[in-house]
Amino acid sequence: SVPVVNELGMVYLVPWAAADPIANNGHQPNFVFRLSMKDSWAVDAMLGHARQRRMRRLTVLLPNTAWGRSNLAAIEAQVKKSPGITFEIVWHNWGDTDFSTLSLRIREHRSDGLLMVANESEGQHILSAVAAMHPADRPPIIAHWGITAADFNQMTDGLAHQLDLVTVQTFSFVDKKNGRRASVLESANRILNEDVRRLPAQVGFA
Repeated sequence: SVPVVNELGMVYLVPWAAADPIANNGHQPNFVFRLSMKDSWAVDAMLGHARQRRMRRLTVLLPNTAWGRSNLAAIEAQVKKSPGITFEIVWHNWGDTDFSTLSLRIREHRSDGLLMVANESEGQHILSAVAAMHPADRPPIIAHWGITAADFNQMTDGLAHQLDLVTVQTFSFVDKKNGRRASVLESANRILNEDVRRLPAQVGFA
C-alpha cells in the first residue's frame, strides 16, 4: 500500500505497525507518517533493558515476516554499535502453535534472556513453552508490544503475570506521570462511553 499512497499523495498515518521500512520507505516525497515507536527504537529499548539486567546471551524469537526482518536489522545494527550481547535467532510463522523445541534452543545457547517479537496468538503458546521449562532454566522475557493487542494475561491463564515478562510500550493509562493522561482518559470515556483503560493495544489507541 505504501507505493500507492505515495503515488496518490495521500497522507497515511500509521499508529500500530512498527516496521521501519513502512515510514522510512525511500520515497520522495513521502506521505507515510509513523505515529508511535518504530522497531529500531523498540529494539534499542529492549536491548537496553537486557543490558540493565546484565544479560549477555539472548535467544531472539522473530516472526518470518517483514516485521521480524525489520527487528533483525535493528538488532544487528544496535549490537554492532554497542557490542556485548550475542544472540541466536529462532524464526516462527504466524499461526504456529508448537514451540516445544524452544526450550532446547534456549538451553543450547545458554541464554540468559528471551527477546520475543510476536503477536498475542503465537505469544500465548510461546509463554506456555517457557512455563513448561524447569524453573531454574526459564529465561526472563523481553517482549515487543504485539502481545498487548489483546488481554494477554487472560489468554495465557495468568502466565503473563506469573513469568518474568516485560513489554516495551510508549504509553499506558496507568502511567500517572503522563500529564495528558487525565484529559485523554476523560475525553475518550465521554466519546466512546467505555472505560478505555480496559482496551487492549493502548499504544495504538494513544
